[in-house]
Amino acid sequence: MMGTAEFKVGIMVIAVLAMIGVMSMRVSENPEILHKNKEAWFLLKDASGLIKNSGIKMAGVDIGSIKNIRLQDGMARIDIKISADLPLTTSTSAELRANGILGDKYIEIVPGNPQDPPLPEGGQITRTVDHGSMNVVMNEISKVASAFSNIAEKLKTATDDKPDQNQPIGRIIKNIEDLTRDLSEITAKNKGKIGEVIDRANNIAGTLDNLINDKSPEGFKETWKRVMKSLNRLDVVMKNAEEVSDKINSGKGTIGRLINDDATVEKIETAVDKVSSVFDTASTIETSFDFHSEFMTRADQAKSFIGVRIQPGLDRYYEVAIIDDAAGLTLHTDTTRSAGGTTTTINQADTYRERVKFTALYAKNIYDFTVKGGLIESRGGIALDYNFWRNKFRFSVEAFNFADIYVRAYLKYNLYRGVYLVGGGDNVFDSSGYSTFIGAGLFLTNDDLKLILTRASF
Repeated sequence: MMGTAEFKVGIMVIAVLAMIGVMSMRVSENPEILHKNKEAWFLLKDASGLIKNSGIKMAGVDIGSIKNIRLQDGMARIDIKISADLPLTTSTSAELRANGILGDKYIEIVPGNPQDPPLPEGGQITRTVDHGSMNVVMNEISKVASAFSNIAEKLKTATDDKPDQNQPIGRIIKNIEDLTRDLSEITAKNKGKIGEVIDRANNIAGTLDNLINDKSPEGFKETWKRVMKSLNRLDVVMKNAEEVSDKINSGKGTIGRLINDDATVEKIETAVDKVSSVFDTASTIETSFDFHSEFMTRADQAKSFIGVRIQPGLDRYYEVAIIDDAAGLTLHTDTTRSAGGTTTTINQADTYRERVKFTALYAKNIYDFTVKGGLIESRGGIALDYNFWRNKFRFSVEAFNFADIYVRAYLKYNLYRGVYLVGGGDNVFDSSGYSTFIGAGLFLTNDDLKLILTRASF
C-alpha cells in the first residue's frame, strides 16, 4: 500500500496542508498580512487630491500606501504604512507633490539625516512640504499681479505733465519729445524733397487707379468679385459655426451636454481618473527574465529553462517558462483490444526525445514563503518556496503529474547580482528514475535590462 500513487499523493497533500497551517499561524501574529510594515503619520493643511490606499514613494519607488485620512485639530492627518526595512529618522520629511495635470497628488517621503535618532513606530513626521497645493499657485499669481500694479503706477507717473526724469520711463518720454522736435526741424529744411516724394506718390496712385479700373477678366474688379463670393461663402460658414456655438452654449447635442452637464463632466473626470490609475498600476508592474541550465548526473543530460515573471504587486506574480529537456516527454496511452470475447487493455508508453515542456504558475507570497499552482513541465502541479538568510537562499519543492507523482527538491543560492547556482534532486520518490542535478542561471529585472540597454547605446 505504501508504494501506491494514492498513498504518495495523500502524504504530499498532508505535508502541504501542514506547511500552510504553519504559515497561517505566522501570518496571524502580524495584522498586516503578507509583509512586515511599520506606521507613521503627519499633518497637512490641505489633503485634497489624496485618496486612501494610494501609493507612497521614495525617490520615485513605491514603498507603501496611505492607510487613513482624517481630521485632527482642523488639519488633515495622514496615516501611512511603509516597508519595515526602510530606515526613518526624526528628520524625515513628507512632501505633497502633484502627479500630472489632472489634479492628482501623491506623497513623497524624503529620508533625513541617517545620524539622527530613528523615528519610533507610529511616530509623527513633523516636517512637511506642500508642492502641489493650488494655494501655492495662487500666491505666485498674486505676486505677479502686484508686480503689474507697480508697473502701471510708474506708467501713470511718467505720463504726467512733468514726468520725473529720474525714472527710466520719464526719460523715455523726454526722448520721444526730443525726437518729434527734431523731425519737425528736418521737415522744415527739406520741403522741396518732400514735394518730390509726394509727386512720386501721385504717380503710383495713378498706376493703381488704372489697375483697379481694368475691366478685363484678369483685372482687379473681376478678381475682387471672385474674392467677395468666397467671402460670402465664408460668411455662411461663420453663421453655421455661430449656430453650432449657440447650441453648445444652450446644452443641446452631445457636445453641449458634455460642456454644460455637470453629471457628464463628473463621469468624464471619473473615467480619466480610472485610466490614470490603470497607467499608474501598469508602470509599477515588474517584468523579470530567468534563464538557467541543469546537468542531470544520472542521465548525463542537460535540461534548460527560459522564463518570464510578471509581478503586478508585492504579494503575487505570474511565471511562464519553456523547458528543453533532453530526456524528452513520456506519454502513456491505454489501448483496448477485443479478441475471442476477451478484452485486453495495453498501456503503451511513448517517449518523445527533445520534447519542449511548458510551465505556467500563479504564485502568492506569504511572509517568507511562496505558494504556487498551475502547470509544471506540462503537467498539473503545486510548488512551495522558502526564502531565508536575507533572501540569499531559496529552498523549493515541486510536485506534479499526480497520476505518477513526480517530485523535485532543490536549493538556489543568489551568487552576485542576478547570477545564481542551483542544485538538488529530481524525481526523488522514484528510486529507478532518481537523479541529482547541478546548474547555474541568470535572473534579470527591469532595472537590469535598462542598465544593459543604456550601456549598449554608448
